[in-house]
Amino acid sequence: MQKLLHDKSAIITLLIIFVFVTIFNFFVSSGSGKSVVVMPILKPLGEVLHINQQVMVLAYQYGDGLTNTFWPTAALLQLSLCGMDYGRWFKFAWKIYATLIVAAFILIVIANSI
Repeated sequence: MQKLLHDKSAIITLLIIFVFVTIFNFFVSSGSGKSVVVMPILKPLGEVLHINQQVMVLAYQYGDGLTNTFWPTAALLQLSLCGMDYGRWFKFAWKIYATLIVAAFILIVIANSI
């Protein structure tokens, strides 16, 4: 993976990491379980690509945290307690979550530039 991302800018690399963690959150909804799997990959990758470790963790946290109540793996229990089906929730929430994901990536870019 390092060879694939070596010539890319830090922003492209952070976008790929952010999208990967967001999609991976669909399959593994546990934050600690996901951290055990992903962090041993992200730490050396950040060091090799000269990306601050705090920014790497920020990309992980935003990718993990924003979609916890959006993906059905974690949202179905919460929605069943409210008596709402997932289709209705998806139609309501997708625009909100798309906005949050764009805002989160802008904040990651700002953090990387600092």
